[in-house]
Amino acid sequence: MSTYEPGAVAVATVCGVPNVRVMRGADSHGPKPLEWCASRAVNGNWWFIDEEVTDVRPLVVLDLDDPEFTVAALRDTLPECARDHDRLNVEVLRLARQIEAQTKPPRIPEPGLWGVVEDCRGQQYVRIDTAEGVSDAWRWQGLGHESHRGNEYARWADIENPTLVRPGIEDAS
Repeated sequence: MSTYEPGAVAVATVCGVPNVRVMRGADSHGPKPLEWCASRAVNGNWWFIDEEVTDVRPLVVLDLDDPEFTVAALRDTLPECARDHDRLNVEVLRLARQIEAQTKPPRIPEPGLWGVVEDCRGQQYVRIDTAEGVSDAWRWQGLGHESHRGNEYARWADIENPTLVRPGIEDAS
């Protein structure tokens, strides 16, 4: 019998398969004791009893009021507290990267026709209708002197971390 509470999240070995993310819970098919639910099917199953889940390494859940401040504080204090401790340096930077990766805001929705966005390098793109020789109906045309990856046009999926400059129109008809 496991001592993990419902909702506990961990990385474990499931039926001999290492590094499977699992969560402690109860299967909704009738009254059963707590089991482990895997993030992916293992041997065709999703739910596992305690005996099938070994090497459980609980994951830590952080509830941060200001994740950006926490990441900056971790990076800023590194040179002072861990100057001569390479392993501590590595672990603190790893923690900062994990917090940063898990607290990124979601990608903005694709704006309508004539909407303008700016990518992470400051390049702006305007959504146009279609371009001659371009098969996809909704392409992005780079503004300014530089073009995106050597092309005059870019797909929405290729624009890195876009921020909205101006919304477009929703219906072009």
